[in-house]
Amino acid sequence: MKSIKTILVIAVILLSLTNVTAQKKTLEDKANEKIVQIDKFIISENENLGLEEEQKEKMLAYQVGMLKEVKEIKSQGLSEEETKVKLKALYKKAYKEMIVGVLSKEQQIALKTAKKKSKNS
Repeated sequence: MKSIKTILVIAVILLSLTNVTAQKKTLEDKANEKIVQIDKFIISENENLGLEEEQKEKMLAYQVGMLKEVKEIKSQGLSEEETKVKLKALYKKAYKEMIVGVLSKEQQIALKTAKKKSKNS
């Protein structure tokens, strides 16, 4: 009887650890989700303009770096307004580096058009 209780306790602990691990997304996972979203937007406008692997890799590096900076800014204990200002500047810089620096002009136009359509729906 005692061994059954021990086994049940161990099973419960293992299951709860698995759930905690599954719930935590890494920065890379979050970055990949964003890149997949960008790719879907572009493809929704023109199937031939999807992101190439090299573009995805570059965007992943930018996105992970940006997410690290976001985390750092949020941990600085700034006022809500100061945090908003810093994040807005970061997003603007990241957009320029990631979108303008990596995507072709056609991809940029497709992304912009798809985003406008999604906001209007």
